[in-house]
Amino acid sequence: MSARIFCYTKSESLVDLTLFQRDPDGIEHQVPHGRLEEVAQDIAIAKADAVCHLLLLLAAARVRLRSTWTESSITPGKARLQKTTATSLSFQQEAAHLLPGNILINGDHTWDVVGKLDKQTDTVRLAVELMMAFADTCSLPACFNKADSQAENGKDGLKAEFAATVALMGRHLGWKPAGTHHLHSAIGIGLERWFLRSHAIYTDAARIKHERAKLAKDAQTRALRHLESRVLGEYARSLLIRNPLRHIQSNPALREALAKTRARIFESP
Repeated sequence: MSARIFCYTKSESLVDLTLFQRDPDGIEHQVPHGRLEEVAQDIAIAKADAVCHLLLLLAAARVRLRSTWTESSITPGKARLQKTTATSLSFQQEAAHLLPGNILINGDHTWDVVGKLDKQTDTVRLAVELMMAFADTCSLPACFNKADSQAENGKDGLKAEFAATVALMGRHLGWKPAGTHHLHSAIGIGLERWFLRSHAIYTDAARIKHERAKLAKDAQTRALRHLESRVLGEYARSLLIRNPLRHIQSNPALREALAKTRARIFESP
């Protein structure tokens, strides 16, 4: 597969994890990494929103692809597009994808498969929306990106689980959903699995990083592994979303995306 494509402009987003606290004498002291959990919560919710949005897009794609989409055709892949690079200031910054890797259909990118269906305006738009969803990134401290890699890879990691979640949604939806309840049920089943499994994967990854921190031979490595463990632990806590359809309905952008998916499935010719 060819090298990753970088789209658009350099991100100007900066994340500052510093926190200042006053001692008993009223003097302010900087507390290193004091906002880590707060930043991790924001990123975790952004990740949750990205997965919900993608599953809505893929539900429309699954119906349009009919027999081209089979459960065995859905596989994980490496990220192909990236929306931004990142800047750095007091904390080294990296641009990280909100989605865990890529989803392939019969070895091809989903946006390419959908884009080849026909030249209708909404089909082209759906292909572009899929491409943009997979390209979406956020700028975050390097220790967050390093922590994520522990959870993403391997046969039981987030990338493999992501593909399994998409396949499960497609299995329950089929190419001809009976109605809105059927659509919502299939999306809910897929997302319920995703949030339960991602919670477990991040919890396990946090445990591994914590053990590595205890075994580290120098203070700097020990501190870094401890930071990564904290990031993963906060991701695990934040991603235990037990009612994903309620999460979608509570977010205006996701609510609009759900309505668009319904229209694409039930109102398109």
